[in-house]
Amino acid sequence: MNKLQIPEINEAMKLLMEPESIIALPIKIEPKFTLFFVLVPSGKKFDWHSHPKMTGISKCIYGHLDISTMDFHGLEQRSHNIFIYPKSRIRSESLFWNSATTVSTIQPHALNIHKIEAR
Repeated sequence: MNKLQIPEINEAMKLLMEPESIIALPIKIEPKFTLFFVLVPSGKKFDWHSHPKMTGISKCIYGHLDISTMDFHGLEQRSHNIFIYPKSRIRSESLFWNSATTVSTIQPHALNIHKIEAR
């Protein structure tokens, strides 16, 4: 595996000035472990996406993040190939950098569908 080079912090800061940028800085990538430092400007979001069969940990180190998660056990099968997820079962968490609520986790179920929004 090629060694990663952490981007220059000045380069990353310049990119943050672009109105549509979310920046992911790779810290460590291994076959069974990946660590990124992600900068999400206020008002931007990672829309619904999944990390199937993976454990995920999100930590807020500055600002406020809202995380919405569709946990696997809440999925309902309506027919052979139609599944629904009731809005009432979406797990919502708010992470604040200066409080006890700074960490969110997703478990290694089959779906792990979630979105992250910076406030």
